Amino acid sequence: MKKMMVCVFLFMAGAAESAMAGNFSHSCEELTLQGSRLNAECRKRDQRSQPTSLNLDKKIGNLDGTLSWGDRNFSQSCSHITLDGATLTAVCKRRDGSPNQTSLNLDEGIDNTNGVLRFD
Repeated sequence: MKKMMVCVFLFMAGAAESAMAGNFSHSCEELTLQGSRLNAECRKRDQRSQPTSLNLDKKIGNLDGTLSWGDRNFSQSCSHITLDGATLTAVCKRRDGSPNQTSLNLDEGIDNTNGVLRFD
């Protein structure tokens, strides 16, 4: 019986942790952007909030005028960078130099891991 209860507890703990994967905006507030740095107050497992930040240039790039995951340094070729909720919007240069307005849902690639913003 004890083994079964331990297994259930471990399963529930894992489920709670995975529920926080992605969708960081559901457990973080006061989202702001300073250059390429995302700042937020994010809840920890104990429900207390703490300040955290993440440099978006480390995992978001400009792919021919489109914000994209897995590349780097989008802020070097994009301007008018704004944040609306979890949506990052910018005007990015295409290879030919023409501007393109583009956006990216940050919830798709950023987690709140016990009060700390991290890339998936």
